[in-house]
Amino acid sequence: MSGGNNGSPLLLAVSVAAIDFLEEDCICTYNVSFTINGLESNSFYFSCWWCEGIVNLTEGEPLVIEDITKDVSIDGLEYTIHETLHTAKLKNGKSWSGELKIPSEVSYEGQKYTVIDIISSAFSGNTALTSVTIPNSVTNIGRAAFKGCTGLTSIIIPESVKTIGYYAFQNCTNLANITIPNGVTSIGLNAFTGTAWYNNLPDGVVYVGNIAYTYKGTMPEGTIITIREGTSMINQYAFSECRNLTSVNIPESIKTIGEWAFMDCKSLTSVIIPGSVTMIGMGVFHNCSGLTSVVISEGVEIIGAVAFDGCSSLTSITIPSSVTTINNGAFYDCKKLAEVKCNATVPPT
Repeated sequence: MSGGNNGSPLLLAVSVAAIDFLEEDCICTYNVSFTINGLESNSFYFSCWWCEGIVNLTEGEPLVIEDITKDVSIDGLEYTIHETLHTAKLKNGKSWSGELKIPSEVSYEGQKYTVIDIISSAFSGNTALTSVTIPNSVTNIGRAAFKGCTGLTSIIIPESVKTIGYYAFQNCTNLANITIPNGVTSIGLNAFTGTAWYNNLPDGVVYVGNIAYTYKGTMPEGTIITIREGTSMINQYAFSECRNLTSVNIPESIKTIGEWAFMDCKSLTSVIIPGSVTMIGMGVFHNCSGLTSVVISEGVEIIGAVAFDGCSSLTSITIPSSVTTINNGAFYDCKKLAEVKCNATVPPT
């Protein structure tokens, strides 16, 4: 924990097993971050995969999460506001009709709140919505946020958005115009399937900005894929169950291979992971039973949980010294794996 002053960001990453949050346990499998946000030095903003709130730190006392949120209705839309952080998440717009310009800031009882999120299912099933403008304050479009909005014809996703959730625009059948910025770092499974935009794309690898997003259509037998130069990420599930994929060429521009990206690619026989890749995500090559040769280049730092689980034809592998983390079950059920050369300085966990 270093740097920062009260009023400027100070980040502290910690690992937790479970946190009591309201009536349920919050099981955090990812690192949790605390940020000083203009509060007293013993109070921190808390966020993890499922929840957020304010952490009050008292010496000798357990960590307590105080959730200071309220659901409110403002100008025909419903939000969840955070009274301490002065942020708002758009929760419900299912009754909105026609064009919508989502505000970057809303006011409630004399206080202003920055709109940072469109949460899961916020507009799901709204067939009267025709167009949406998303402000530059929004960083996340949640799971199924616009799913089934069949009247939606166009949308511009601003540079501020980093994540697009599972099924976010699925079955928006008239959505033909989508602008997606290069700053998006994660796109959920089937986020655009069933849209006019997706249906009009040619079969083959679909790229969204700098992300190899998915493979469209039926893959021919003996397919070899060369990922386009300049691509920075292979998306989660991008080629999962592409059982006719025999080889993939990964360029040095790739930084991350997302979770389950090549799951069940049973005809894939060999792969070279370049040193530009810092993280091999969870289950990337899960059940690639035909995989016999894997080269993990110097530079790779993290091998995700069950990354090579079920690679039953793999006989040997070398772990480079750059690897700092090998997560649980990374090589589980690799029945023929007889030789592992591990040059890593941090032992497997």
